[in-house]
Amino acid sequence: ELKTKCQKPGENLQVLATDAERLMSLSYAGSTLDIWESLSSQYFVYTIRDENTQHLTRMMDAMYLKSALAYSIEYEATKTVSKTPDT
Repeated sequence: ELKTKCQKPGENLQVLATDAERLMSLSYAGSTLDIWESLSSQYFVYTIRDENTQHLTRMMDAMYLKSALAYSIEYEATKTVSKTPDT
């Protein structure tokens, strides 16, 4: 399941990150915290559906899942605000 996971349409980034943590803890239970954090961050970025969000989050080179999640949420929010017409 870890290798085939991809963000589902409508699945928010927080749910995706929680699922990434769950799958990583099952797959890499014996890893050190540093390795686990790095791998879960990379895995989370890999599973993001939107290519722009994935690419820009990857460019941030976040070492921790929470950092990657925060950046991707910030980017998604910026995209949403940019699409909102001025009133």
